[in-house]
Amino acid sequence: MMENVLRVALIEARKHSAERILDIDLVVGELTFLNLDQLQFAFETLSKGTLAEKAKLNIETMRASIKCSRCGYAGPISYEGPEDHLGYVGVFLKCGICESHDLEVISGKECVIRNLKVKTSSKKRRRR
Repeated sequence: MMENVLRVALIEARKHSAERILDIDLVVGELTFLNLDQLQFAFETLSKGTLAEKAKLNIETMRASIKCSRCGYAGPISYEGPEDHLGYVGVFLKCGICESHDLEVISGKECVIRNLKVKTSSKKRRRR
């Protein structure tokens, strides 16, 4: 996962002629079951020798929320199932109001870069 995050950050930094990446703000949904310490370690390891080396990785956790098809409830939900990494989270989710399993996950499964702060050169090349 962190390989993909870093790849996207480096592509975007290069598009803006960045000298280096200063900060990456990452949003990770709680239903991804990604370990935040492992993400931080992977970032520090994978970013060595790149524009992102020594960048600060800020990780925000996105709470899970659902919409119930049965009673119409929409809002946060507590996940009480196993930390399953195979994508079968829906089996363990149920509405806190009517206990239906007929739900749509609105948030909590994302892993996205919210913001990328880069340092660009203060010198601009002139055309001749």
